[in-house]
Amino acid sequence: MRKYIVCVLLALTAVLPTFAKKKNKNANTDPWELGPNEIILVGKVTVIPQYNREFFAKSRRLTQKEAEASDSYAAPVFNTSTATSLSWKKHFMCMVPETFNAVSKNGDYFCMKYHFSPNRHVELRYIAWYFFGKEKLNTALPIPINFDIPEGAKALYIGDYTYTVEGDFLEVTDLKTGDSLAQAQAALDASVNRHYDLQKADWQYNRQTQIVDYKHITGTPADSVVFYGGFCEKSFNGWTPRYTYIFSEVSPLHLYADQALTRTHFFISSPVRPGSTYMLRQWTETDGWTAAFTEEDSLLTVQVPKEPGLYYFGAYEPYKSLTKDALTEEKRGYSAAQKREALEAALECYKGTVWEDYIRAELDKR
Repeated sequence: MRKYIVCVLLALTAVLPTFAKKKNKNANTDPWELGPNEIILVGKVTVIPQYNREFFAKSRRLTQKEAEASDSYAAPVFNTSTATSLSWKKHFMCMVPETFNAVSKNGDYFCMKYHFSPNRHVELRYIAWYFFGKEKLNTALPIPINFDIPEGAKALYIGDYTYTVEGDFLEVTDLKTGDSLAQAQAALDASVNRHYDLQKADWQYNRQTQIVDYKHITGTPADSVVFYGGFCEKSFNGWTPRYTYIFSEVSPLHLYADQALTRTHFFISSPVRPGSTYMLRQWTETDGWTAAFTEEDSLLTVQVPKEPGLYYFGAYEPYKSLTKDALTEEKRGYSAAQKREALEAALECYKGTVWEDYIRAELDKR
């Protein structure tokens, strides 16, 4: 028995230096040294809570200590170098391993190192927000911007973002952007313990406008058609997937399921020419998943009526439509019942325009 114990000790003596060597090697790795395709992004995120935070904590059965913890966040990056997208967890893989789990507190600057694709283009979609710093109590804050990384840049400042979050459903009702480059540079210097010149990212919104401005549209019920409808994903645990659809005729027409500022799976077009044809070209979920279509394989073609007015083209099942490569209508009763909800979304979009009374009259018929 003693001989056996001696053999085990000798074996451990031989192995332990190897582990120690690996540990020392990792300890000497500089987490802020930049590789050829790496960049540090800097910004600040602040959330103004307009909801009953105490009730939120109690309803989630948080302890007093947990309820006193600060909110925190992480900012995943979405690159546009691939046609397909990434799952939630894989979004974080764009961060280098050293900053994979890095989080920042509400109102603090974040400094995070990311890999970027050879085309040097980066697209952000949302920030993962953790209420009370708890991973299970999370929501997504939209940050729909994209930019190119200049040659030679080591660190880019993407700005300050202040969100207002309201109500029982914790909806983002306002987003303001700000500029504090000097303070961001100081935060970067303190975080990386060296100096990288911080440049402003020349970013633009992923959408031309976050919400379509219908007050400045041209086209009336007498000479144009507004078409509306959608792919009706059932909500799961109170969460409904958001999609962006891009239709095209001669020029693209971007339609967003949240353009009505409501939680709706319907979208509403701007006024289009009677008799025109619009074809689904791209279908994008908010987490970055994208499907592209050609004229030959497009799931949906909207043949706009020749008579001006409103045109509801129905409600369809997204999953079955995609997996079967064929447009699959929701059960007829459900599709018809959704028309009123879609009209209400259309009314919200077109309030204050020549279309408002026309849409109200259509609602009164139902």
